[in-house]
Amino acid sequence: MKEVTIETFKSEVEESTQPVLVKFFATWCGPCKAMSPILEELAAETPSVKFVEVNVERARDLAVRYRVRAVPTLMLFVEGALVTVKVGAATKTEIADLLTGLRK
Repeated sequence: MKEVTIETFKSEVEESTQPVLVKFFATWCGPCKAMSPILEELAAETPSVKFVEVNVERARDLAVRYRVRAVPTLMLFVEGALVTVKVGAATKTEIADLLTGLRK
């Protein structure tokens, strides 16, 4: 998954023409690490959705802006607008459910 920063968030997420699933994570977070292969799998299965991640330690301003209080936090953006948030570890099925209607 591509890591986005405070400098690239606008172009990669807010201005994206395709839906974007953003994983807010920290390098020390076990559940964040456990979700990575699941998200990689879903990214391969769902080319209509862009999957990116934000390291909350490197991009604190983004974590504050989007009120990330725990990691992992998943946020789905469609046409630049935040449409759903999932806090905590999630299964492949739970994440796929977030993408219902977007998958092609």
